[in-house]
Amino acid sequence: MTDPHLRDAPGLVDDARPRGAEALDFTVKRALIQRVAKSPRLRGLLARKRERIRGRRVLPAFAALTALDAYAQRLTGSSPASATVTERRRLLALGSWAVDPEPPPGVVGEDRVIASTERHPVSFRLYTPSSVATGASPGLVFFHGGGWCVGSVATHDVFCRRLALGAACRVASVRYRLAPEHPHPAGLDDARRGFATLRHHAHDLGIDPHRLGVGGDSAGGHLAAVVANELRGHADAPSVQLLIYPALDLTRRFASHRDFASGYLLTAAQIDWYLEHFLPADTPWDRPDVSPFCAPALDGVCEALVYTAGFDPLCDEGDAYAERLRKSGVRVRSRCFEGHIHGFVNMAGVITEAREAVETITADLRASLHRT
Repeated sequence: MTDPHLRDAPGLVDDARPRGAEALDFTVKRALIQRVAKSPRLRGLLARKRERIRGRRVLPAFAALTALDAYAQRLTGSSPASATVTERRRLLALGSWAVDPEPPPGVVGEDRVIASTERHPVSFRLYTPSSVATGASPGLVFFHGGGWCVGSVATHDVFCRRLALGAACRVASVRYRLAPEHPHPAGLDDARRGFATLRHHAHDLGIDPHRLGVGGDSAGGHLAAVVANELRGHADAPSVQLLIYPALDLTRRFASHRDFASGYLLTAAQIDWYLEHFLPADTPWDRPDVSPFCAPALDGVCEALVYTAGFDPLCDEGDAYAERLRKSGVRVRSRCFEGHIHGFVNMAGVITEAREAVETITADLRASLHRT
């Protein structure tokens, strides 16, 4: 019997596709990105100055994409640094559409709402692959990235479909409140409530509550890690945490914040902006709900799948967190995709290496959820 608190939400549709003149601009940009991605010669021309950092080089496709992005900014005189919150949100939505526009077949996405509280119902998009359309399946509660200030269910729609398809599980992508309108801990409160509510209603969603993970990318990985830590040892803890280039130490003590401060899409200036808008001024940086890496203990937390990008300011904290989990006795599978940049999971539509990385991640998630 369906729970009366669970209902469809046809009005909650995030549309990231461009319109009008904007549609023409981004259609051209998307075509150019796809042309560059498929042409070794064009990639080579755009990626000529690939410096070696830490004994590695960024892959040509990612170098070409960052060069193309920098060229577009110079051509238009615009940059994320000068954009308003609204403009940043639109830029990410359009950028996501440009680099991964076509959803894979075989997955149904439905907007749903669960009445958790009158003020803050849990709103999410549920993805169901055809392989698990009948009966209870494993599941993943997912939180999108975007520096706690931008991003949406729509910007990560295609990636969540890839997750559901590759891991043969249902994925619930949760809408959470964004800063600066709703600074910390509003988004985290939504993540906590979202996971708890979805686990409570798992059977009504066709999900086995004992095979329900939590995950996210970037800022969403931060939310997922905090939720997993706070529920360690609890009967309702997630079975696995999926952390994709997660933001785990907001003190920014690690060297990768300096080594990759500019030139690879996510910059130190952007991180400054995100943190300034996300955290109230008097918030300690080393609180566990702000910096999961600073949690005093990690033993007893659920299994972790941790993935980082080699040319990313966040790579060191993700790798260090995975190692700390191992030393705490936690089962961990981790990998650094050394030639990749931040945000690569949203680039699988045009960059072969990004698609291959997503396939690795979804295969690992499938093995973990189905084993559990």
